[in-house]
Amino acid sequence: MSFFSKKERSSVALIDISSSSIAGGLAHLESGAPPTLYYTLRLPVALRDSEEIAEAMKRTLVELTEQLVKIGSPILRKETGNGHITRILTSVGAPWQATSVRTESITALQPFVFTRALLTETTRKNQPTLDGFTQSGEAVIATLLNGYEMANPFGKKVKRAELIILSSLLEKTVAESVEKTIRKTYHTHALTLTAFAPVAYAVFRDVYPHEKNFLVLNVSGETTDIAFIKQGLLVSVTSMPQGINELTRRARKAAQVPENSSPSVNLIVDAEPSNARFDAQVEEAQKEWLSALSATLQEFASHHALPRTLFLLADDESRNYLKNLIDEPALRTLWLTDEPLTIVPSIPSHFAAYVKTRGEAESDLSLFLLALFSNRN
Repeated sequence: MSFFSKKERSSVALIDISSSSIAGGLAHLESGAPPTLYYTLRLPVALRDSEEIAEAMKRTLVELTEQLVKIGSPILRKETGNGHITRILTSVGAPWQATSVRTESITALQPFVFTRALLTETTRKNQPTLDGFTQSGEAVIATLLNGYEMANPFGKKVKRAELIILSSLLEKTVAESVEKTIRKTYHTHALTLTAFAPVAYAVFRDVYPHEKNFLVLNVSGETTDIAFIKQGLLVSVTSMPQGINELTRRARKAAQVPENSSPSVNLIVDAEPSNARFDAQVEEAQKEWLSALSATLQEFASHHALPRTLFLLADDESRNYLKNLIDEPALRTLWLTDEPLTIVPSIPSHFAAYVKTRGEAESDLSLFLLALFSNRN
């Protein structure tokens, strides 16, 4: 496991941007020790009248970064003796990012030496593009030489090399706005933008080394992201434009609750059992979400066997509700066996051995994952 690989002391700002909320934290990294969070904050992305979600996100990000500096930095200085932030790691979620996985192959009749220059040249081929989006990161997440994964592939003679490459694209206007806001607060160029897939893949693979085949399902406000891992390698990433907010919006409408009220899955969970009209509309919304999830899983199953372990990432309020929803018999038929599907709702305590909290920090799953991802790179 490579979580404690930093060779020097440093402090990082961690920011997780999703369509439902934005979290920020200040963490200290030190060689041979788990990362320690000293301050955390999570703010809901609350829409105002006639406001687009991207605008609400930008406004919330401004508020969060101001609080990180105003409140968080003094706490970090008090706890560590230095409030200076060395770098910032920011994860931007859907619908503002798009992630894809591709494999580039190099084959020859005669053995050739695999070099770093060859890797760089091959990686630059066929880079994905999308109108209105900009490249935010591309990384070789695995190198296979003659069919075997190699942690240190350079200098070896082979006849076949395969590079599994993870590419992330960000909506250009959002990327520029996020960078501008963060740089205005933190006067540093050491800003890295990342996405759900590279973070989840790296951290879950390290935390669960014996799980070689699994899904990571990340349900946020407006979207649901899914990462498919097979034989320890990330083979596919996809996103569906239905999140928990679609379910709560339909529930609010059925219950005739004002649209500008805060979305809450408790409206569904705590509903009176005698309201047939409400039950019918909520059931329809749930079927539509499950149908979209089923279609996504079926697409993957057309090429690979579906993993039997699913790690579920969702907010505290929605986690158990979504677990029960996914556990429906109709969805289980996709696995075509009687072996039960293992659904693991991920919670911060699962990562407590690898991330510490001190000062004014609270347990936050997304920030824990970012802290671990930051500490391994």
